[in-house]
Amino acid sequence: MSSSSLVGIDASRSYHEPMTGTERYSRRIVEHLLALDPCGMRYRLFFNNPPPDNAHTGPAEIRTIPARRLWTHLRLSRELRANPVDLLFVPSHVLPLYRPERSVVTIHDLGFLYEPDSHTPFSRWQLKLTTEWNASKATHVVAISESTKRDLLEHCEVDPGRITVIRHGIDNQFRPLRSEHVERYRRAARLPDRFVLYLGTIQPRKNLTRLITAFERAADEDPDLHLVLAGQPGWMSEPIRERARMSRFADRIRFLGRVPDEQLQLLYNAASALALNSLYEGFGLPALEAMACGVPVVLSNRGALPELAGADAMIVDPFDVDALAAAISELVTIRHDSEGVVHRVDHAERFSWRSSAEKTRDVLWNVLNQ
Repeated sequence: MSSSSLVGIDASRSYHEPMTGTERYSRRIVEHLLALDPCGMRYRLFFNNPPPDNAHTGPAEIRTIPARRLWTHLRLSRELRANPVDLLFVPSHVLPLYRPERSVVTIHDLGFLYEPDSHTPFSRWQLKLTTEWNASKATHVVAISESTKRDLLEHCEVDPGRITVIRHGIDNQFRPLRSEHVERYRRAARLPDRFVLYLGTIQPRKNLTRLITAFERAADEDPDLHLVLAGQPGWMSEPIRERARMSRFADRIRFLGRVPDEQLQLLYNAASALALNSLYEGFGLPALEAMACGVPVVLSNRGALPELAGADAMIVDPFDVDALAAAISELVTIRHDSEGVVHRVDHAERFSWRSSAEKTRDVLWNVLNQ
């Protein structure tokens, strides 16, 4: 392969709003890839809509190829056939039907295997089929956790030599803030002095009804403790809201909705603890972001979440409400322990987007030259 190999990147999810974990990964990995020494590679970014003016596209070529439907399989395939690249990198699951001989795809999780009730039968079948197809057709697969790699090996029979685990990073904005800034935000947002935070989509696989029950048990012994659930409503969110309305502590449970990115750092800093007791997570960025802000976390023992634990993070069975309640009660008492804050921040600093991008660049280069 020549010293000026052309790498195409599907950047269609990079500036999609609202930004979930997959979109955040796509944006950050592309931005940080472009900020590195390309080591003999040139980049061409493919968008389905024009990128915003503030997009960090660096020296890359930009190709905007609009299409109303089937953008990946039809429109991107046609573009790649007409204007070939040496390698295609897809940060968000789906390879196009036509693609160059060399391709790399990031597969984030196989959550549909663990929470079938969160998907329709057709959706489960579709996700299984497409995941197996993408994993088999790609030259190399990036898995965002060891958990995802294990699932690919077991359920998609991918050669382990074709998988590289590259974990997410976290944004530099997440760090402990001065108390006066946090208190100003707390007053403006009308947040309580002490609260357990959940951040993510409001949906059944996040195990929020059990979190509400665990909170109630902790709140029985702690009259000042509140629960704050932040995130946009997802599939089957209304039963979760109804469970909160029926709680004997309903006046101490608050749904914030989607919190703007620029306020997340303040929200984490205002929290007493973060609970991420999901039934399955392919990664779990909020846990690391909270730790980077010095906040203690309690995590489920399922999916990739145990891989993120460090410092004084507590890991519980997501079905064990008593254990979750006990963890919440303990963590909120150590929120401002200075040694604990230092250990949490140090642990979170091990996860950087620059490191993720460097490892991704190495994978692309190795695939080009194999």
